[in-house]
Amino acid sequence: MIDENPEKKQPFRLNPAVSPLIQLRKRLKYNRAEFAKRLGVDYDTVWRWETGRRMPHLTWEQIQKLDEIFASAGIRFKDFPSYLGPPPDASPDALDEE
Repeated sequence: MIDENPEKKQPFRLNPAVSPLIQLRKRLKYNRAEFAKRLGVDYDTVWRWETGRRMPHLTWEQIQKLDEIFASAGIRFKDFPSYLGPPPDASPDALDEE
């Protein structure tokens, strides 16, 4: 069978040792500054989410933007884990990836 859409994105599979938000951002080829701008927050906010220092408190507009970002990566919002930062047993090296 021939794939009629060779540009189709591969399924998003999470590495449990790295922040899912970092993985999403890298899949989209955004650095933190680009991702923050797209979502309407600042760089430090994204860094805090990715490192688990803060949980997001999003406005409805930001939730809609995040949903658009997820869709552009081929991810359904409900399939993303309930945490954005690293899992509790993540290595320190995984916490501060740009």
